[in-house]
Amino acid sequence: MTLIVGVKLPNGILLVSDTRATNPKDDSVLSDLTRKITHITPNAYLATAGTENTFLAARIIRATLYNADPSSYNLRDTILDLYRKINEIHIGINNSPAGPIMLAEFNKVHNTFNLSTVDPIDNNFTELNLYGETENVGAIGANRVIRAQMCTWVKQLLGMYGRNLEHPSVYEDIAKKIQKLFCNFNNPTISKSVYVTYLSAIDNMAASAQFFIDENGRLEVGIKENDTDVITFKEDNE
Repeated sequence: MTLIVGVKLPNGILLVSDTRATNPKDDSVLSDLTRKITHITPNAYLATAGTENTFLAARIIRATLYNADPSSYNLRDTILDLYRKINEIHIGINNSPAGPIMLAEFNKVHNTFNLSTVDPIDNNFTELNLYGETENVGAIGANRVIRAQMCTWVKQLLGMYGRNLEHPSVYEDIAKKIQKLFCNFNNPTISKSVYVTYLSAIDNMAASAQFFIDENGRLEVGIKENDTDVITFKEDNE
């Protein structure tokens, strides 16, 4: 099971993901350093839950589009087309849908940030659920009860910041508090450590930060950015 939270902030989008991989047969822990958020283009991140195929598809998109001319493709259409095909195959073989996805984007033309999700239980990757101005928190993975509870907690948390949400580094403090919320779930398939991505912009150019917060709340910023599913840390001399 996976739990990923997306938060629209005034100056960017915060994605917070658990990092646990478990054996589907008995829920035994395979790893607590699993990356579930992929940097698919310089302006976008794709978070994936559910089956391994959803993550592998994100890697394919990154490999194809990361260095491509943005004018040569429509990102949302590309994502929906690929995942629709994967979902159809997955249903045909396994009689169950593939996992949900969450997309965080920076639009250079309008200098805006967009957060959207697709859950194949609700639609066969036919359209993205785009979060509006008043809907600033979303979640994928886990189950509906856990997602709803997490979204409620995060909305309450954001309400405590007031105008401080405008501060350029507030995302780090919010991420630390969301990590503590993950600790409230006594679920063997959801880790208490989290992987965090913050997509923002500087002078109308996408910028981002990635870091890891362990179960004790310690923050590690030395993350190697790559397209693998394993979170690795930089050496001191890197």
